Amino acid sequence: MKRKLFLLVLLSIFFTSNNVLAKVSGQCANCHTMHNSQTNSPMSVDINGDADPSLNRALTKGDCVGCHTGVNGTDVATIPYVVSTSKSGYGPDYGEDGLIDNDANNTLAGGTFNYVSASDANGHNVVGIDDGADAIGFTPPGWIYNTFNNGVEGSVIGDETTWAKQLTCAGTYGCHGNHLQEDDFADISGAHHADDSIIDGLSVAKSYRFLRGILGVEDSRWEYEVTTTNHNIYKGADRANTTTTAMDKTTISYLCAQCHGLFHSNDGSTENSGIISSSTTINNSNPWLRHPTDFSLNKTSDGSEYRSYAGVDGTAGSYNYMAPLASKTPTVAASVTAINAGTINGTDDIVTCISCHRAHGSEYPDMLRWNYNMMSANSADTNFDNKGCFACHTTKD
Repeated sequence: MKRKLFLLVLLSIFFTSNNVLAKVSGQCANCHTMHNSQTNSPMSVDINGDADPSLNRALTKGDCVGCHTGVNGTDVATIPYVVSTSKSGYGPDYGEDGLIDNDANNTLAGGTFNYVSASDANGHNVVGIDDGADAIGFTPPGWIYNTFNNGVEGSVIGDETTWAKQLTCAGTYGCHGNHLQEDDFADISGAHHADDSIIDGLSVAKSYRFLRGILGVEDSRWEYEVTTTNHNIYKGADRANTTTTAMDKTTISYLCAQCHGLFHSNDGSTENSGIISSSTTINNSNPWLRHPTDFSLNKTSDGSEYRSYAGVDGTAGSYNYMAPLASKTPTVAASVTAINAGTINGTDDIVTCISCHRAHGSEYPDMLRWNYNMMSANSADTNFDNKGCFACHTTKD
C-alpha cells in the first residue's frame, strides 16, 4: 500500500511540474484540423489562403510555409510567422534619423520572407514562397560540395557539385531538420512535439530552432519586440585559424557554411587559401579576403576600433541586437549577463554570419539587417555613428 501511495505521489509531482517537457503547447486546432472543414469551408489552405487538400498531412492545416504565415503579435507565444501577411512594420530597423523605430516590430530574429518575391536578393528563395530558380540558379553562392558535413545524421545535399532542385524549409535541400529525407515535412516530422527543454544538438527537436546539431539559447518570443535583455544567444567559436579540420560544427555560422562554405573557410585554391589572403592563420597584418565569421573581436589588437563595439543607442560595450555577437558558451547562466553587456572578452564577442544578415530575408538586398545605403564612411551625417556596419567598424563613420 505504501509503495502504491509513493508511486501516486511521484506521478502527481511529475505531471504537475513546470519542467516536465518544453514541447509545443496550445490547442491542437492551432495547427491541426480533424475533418478539414469548418463552417462549410476547407481548413487546409496554401500560403494564399486557397484550399489545398494535399497539405493536410498529419491532419495539419498547412505545410511549413502555410503554418508559419500570419501576423506576429497576436499569438507570438504559439507560432512564429516567418511570412507576414502584412508587409508593414519591418524591424527593428533604423529610421533616417538613426534611431530605432519602436513601431517596426513585425519581424522575428530570422527576418521575413515578405520581400523575396519582389527581389531575389532580399531573401532565401524557398519552395512554396517564391517557386522556381532565382537569378543565379539553384546552387547557393559559395557552395563547396562534400566539405561541410554537420557530422550527425545527415548534411545538406551531400556531395552534389551543383543543385538541380530548389531550396526547401527543411530536408535534404533545406536548413531545418535531419537532412535525411528530401521531403521537408517528413524530414522534420515529430520535432514539434518532442522534448526540447535541453538544447544539446543530439536530435532535431533538441537543436537550436530545429537546425540539426546547432546550439544556442532560444528567446521564447523569437525576438518579437526584441530588447537588450530579451534576445537569442547564438553559438559562436573563437577560431584560431580558417581551416575546416578543427572547426566547431555547432555554431550558427557553421549552419550557414553547409551551403555557403566558400564564405566561411578554405576554398582549396592556392591563390585564395583562406579567409585571410594567402594564409589560414590569423594575422592582423594580412588583408582579409573574406569577412571573418566565428572569430572573436578580442582577437584584434588592443585599442582597435572593434573593441568599441556599440549598442543600439551607440553606447560602447552595450549588446547590440541589430548587430548581434555570439557566445562560446550559449547558456543563460554562463553568458547572458556578459553578452548583454557586450563584453569584449574572447567569449561573448564573436562575429557570425547573422551579425550582418537575416537568415530568412529582409527589406534590404543581400538580406542585410539594415539599410546599407545609410552606411557612408567618413560621413558628416552623425545619425549612424556606431550603428549598422559601424557597430563594429567604429572609426569608419
